[in-house]
Amino acid sequence: DGITDANCKDLILLYEPNDDLKASYCLGIDGFTNLLTSKHADIIKFSHQQKFQDMTQPLCHYYIFSSHNSYLVGHQLIGESSVDAYIDHMQKGVRSVELDCWDGDDGEPVIYHGHTLTSQISFESVIKAIAEYAFVTSCYPVILSIENHCSIEQQRKMAKYFVEILGDKLYNEPIDLSRSDCPSPEDLKYKVLVKGKKLKDEAITEMEISDDDEDDLKLSDVAKEKLKEKRNGKKPKLAVELSRVVNLIQSTHFKNFAEVKKKWKYYNMCSLAESKADGLVKDSASEMVEMNKSHIVKIYPSGFRISSSNYDPQTFWNVGCQMVTMNLQSPGSDTDIYYGRFSVNGDTGYYLKPEFLCNKNTSFDPRKKSKSTVKPIELIVKVISGQQIPKPDKDSKGEIIDPYVKIEIHGVPDDRTGKSTKTISNNGFNPKWGQTLKFRITNSELALIRFSVYDSDAISSDDFIGQNTIPVPSIGEGYRHIFLTSENREKLFPASLFVHITIKKLVG
Repeated sequence: DGITDANCKDLILLYEPNDDLKASYCLGIDGFTNLLTSKHADIIKFSHQQKFQDMTQPLCHYYIFSSHNSYLVGHQLIGESSVDAYIDHMQKGVRSVELDCWDGDDGEPVIYHGHTLTSQISFESVIKAIAEYAFVTSCYPVILSIENHCSIEQQRKMAKYFVEILGDKLYNEPIDLSRSDCPSPEDLKYKVLVKGKKLKDEAITEMEISDDDEDDLKLSDVAKEKLKEKRNGKKPKLAVELSRVVNLIQSTHFKNFAEVKKKWKYYNMCSLAESKADGLVKDSASEMVEMNKSHIVKIYPSGFRISSSNYDPQTFWNVGCQMVTMNLQSPGSDTDIYYGRFSVNGDTGYYLKPEFLCNKNTSFDPRKKSKSTVKPIELIVKVISGQQIPKPDKDSKGEIIDPYVKIEIHGVPDDRTGKSTKTISNNGFNPKWGQTLKFRITNSELALIRFSVYDSDAISSDDFIGQNTIPVPSIGEGYRHIFLTSENREKLFPASLFVHITIKKLVG
């Protein structure tokens, strides 16, 4: 981070407890220990722990912290829906949440996973919670992704609540047709944007809308059949009042890349199921990259993921997709990677994509050798020791663990790899590995690194203990501590790894 003599003196004054040593700008053993376990020696560069990225680029130039079925706290078919889930997301800095809206029996719209046994919560209570908590962690815009299954009457109620409850927070400006790019996160600070369908002609008070996009496609087959019976062959309709609160992020059906290039404006975006998006990545990665330079694309998990499992978000980040939505309530390595992406930049909920995924004058395909200006690096990690590594949650085994460290690189296909240290027997208090692991990374700007600790078991599968995942560009060099979190995202402090990091730039 470019430490100067003045910085060193400031650190001594901050971490040295002995006044005599402070006066002579000396660091004793206690002060040195305090420094090594502080935020200044965290695995994330100190400068990257605050907002460090340019927030004035178009909205489509950022990865956006996004949740799927944001109201659920568990299973997709029988789980509980909760207003608290939205509050939790806002407090974590999530910037895009989903509102799955259905007609309530009492004339009030509700949110739940339609035609399932999940519980229902009132639409009004959710909007009130978002209005109160939207900007407690991040001042940057919140996107409400509306999946609309409501009647015209209850859509009008939804629009009323948006306007009355959100007030000045609701972005309600008319589209600026003179623009070629979407406003930036900086332009949209403290604003709530509504993503949904928009009428082409408001002279028509209500209009039939397409039913072939995310609103219906993410439903289970049973739910689709029930919805079809309810509509009795009629297409869903959109109320003009609800249409009016949709501006900068207009849901548009994706047909092909040629139509996007020819007809779409900066405010047109699309939502793609993971299977559709995965096919496009495999067959048309460079075209996906080009679309994502100008338009927001949302990816959502398959309806078959009824247990709320997740996909690998890196696949879609590699082609520049912005709103890669996840079941954030579900533990797992994919969720760890997702949280890791947004663990830097001051909890803004936005992460600026690499220049080659934004610049319209460059081309990129993650499956091919990069022609970008990014140079390969060698990442050298010396895993020195661990401190106070706890037993696994499932501690049915003996009292003492046998820990080892696994390090994984997640990025473009050529960079994905993993290596492990040796196992230290019967020592979770202060295991010492003293082992160096080296990684060649061809595209470090897209890569994340995941440090995880396991308890080795000769009889059954090894038990996961904790992990920490961060973007490779945010790794601090030198001696660093890596503090661990559990699979449920609970901090395991003081459990940590002590490492030394070296980054070498390579040629070609």
